Amino acid sequence: MEPNTIFYIDSAEKYNAFISELSHFFSITECKPTHKSMTSRHEISKENSKIFLTLYGNKLLIQGSPSLPAYDKVIEIASRIFKPEAPIRKPEETDLLSTAKDYFIGLDESGVGETFGSMFLGMAFITKENLIKAQQTLIPKDAKIFNIRTILSLNMESKKYFARELKMFRAREIDFSDKIHLLDTGYIELLTKVENDLPNSCVILDDYGIGPELRKFFEIWREKGLIPIIVHGADSKYLPPMAASIIARKARNTEIEKIASDNSVVDPVTKEEIPLTQGSPSNPLTDKWLIAYRRAYPTQEFPSFVRTKWKNVKEIEEKYPRKKLEFSFQCPGCNSKFIKLYLKINSITKSSEVLCPRCGKILEKSFFKRYFTSLTIVIDTSTCISRTLSKDLSTTKYFEGATILLPSCLYEEIDRKSPDKKKGATNEINYLRHAKENGLIDLREVDTDSLVDLTNDKKIIYVAKSHSASIMTKDTTQSLWSAISTFGFQIIQN
Repeated sequence: MEPNTIFYIDSAEKYNAFISELSHFFSITECKPTHKSMTSRHEISKENSKIFLTLYGNKLLIQGSPSLPAYDKVIEIASRIFKPEAPIRKPEETDLLSTAKDYFIGLDESGVGETFGSMFLGMAFITKENLIKAQQTLIPKDAKIFNIRTILSLNMESKKYFARELKMFRAREIDFSDKIHLLDTGYIELLTKVENDLPNSCVILDDYGIGPELRKFFEIWREKGLIPIIVHGADSKYLPPMAASIIARKARNTEIEKIASDNSVVDPVTKEEIPLTQGSPSNPLTDKWLIAYRRAYPTQEFPSFVRTKWKNVKEIEEKYPRKKLEFSFQCPGCNSKFIKLYLKINSITKSSEVLCPRCGKILEKSFFKRYFTSLTIVIDTSTCISRTLSKDLSTTKYFEGATILLPSCLYEEIDRKSPDKKKGATNEINYLRHAKENGLIDLREVDTDSLVDLTNDKKIIYVAKSHSASIMTKDTTQSLWSAISTFGFQIIQN
């Protein structure tokens, strides 16, 4: 049985009767159509998998795994009420070596439907000569069945024969675009890298419901000689797309392992430590992690690796809404309230001082610690260059025990500085890493690469808001911007 079956709907009454009969056997959820061509869409969740019923005018597309008994039941009911649009004929496989092409290109992706992390698109490029050699040791299989160890082994083996390219779409990009559009444009970008060889190539990929952009691309290049093979389960039939799938899966596994290593969460209610998984919406650990994170950090947005437009994430946002952070400091000297404090290094004593921005009163460390029982601080490039934090941790230690966030955009800015400033900033970051090892602070790096539409100053503010953190800066403009939305420590000179 095929994973996609189409039925002709000859009346709305019959379709409603079909949905009604299914509801006796399954829990059916009506979904918002994801494309203007869809009339309606329903979802059946069963046995840790999903079956989708999508109505396009008078045609019903049923999508799901044929191995599921539930899928058999849905098709059986549909077959009694409707007629298949046409007999489903399995396309004949093409013998790649019999084609008059010298190059073969496989495309596949990993992480399309997951809640966490990026989506990776892989491209594997091979000559006919190497394909003959590869077929002696490699057998096409659905790469989804491979465990991480097998993926790593096959990745090393395929490197002997295939050239490879990757395209990554981060969670933020996925949130603001359509899946088909991203896949279309991503594959076009990859194929354009080898456009000189496309007229003498055969391109093989899975039929994911290719959109108009990639269809037009193939039409143009088909006239120049390109042969596209678009088929369901391409990676289980042909080596090039299997190699592409392995490339994509290996990259995604690496990313998820890196994210997971720093992002297990202890649920403050159940006291259970929840590991971060790949993020399948059908995996109970996915929702458990999201709930635990919101309970543990009630004022924070979900991290940037969470795809917030996913249905399961939206449901948790509704059930566990983010709490608003309201914070200001009241000076014990002048009783004024502020959302900013001054921080300086005394030129005589060489020790750090925290001061009220109005009366200039120096806050005693004991009072500061009582007021700021816990601190999460985002630092910017100016803070690194000034080396203020290391000077504080070496003297007064106002910020001992704080969590310091290092946005990745800092490295890009630091690289552009003059040699002396670059050296000072690098030494500061190395000191902070050493301070973390010695238990003086907690230090966390925050990936800001996905915030492509923001300036670096705005990235700093975004990180502060999403982590309910304060900002430490020597830059006056940054301090003014920060004061709009978060607490700040402005570094000043004597």
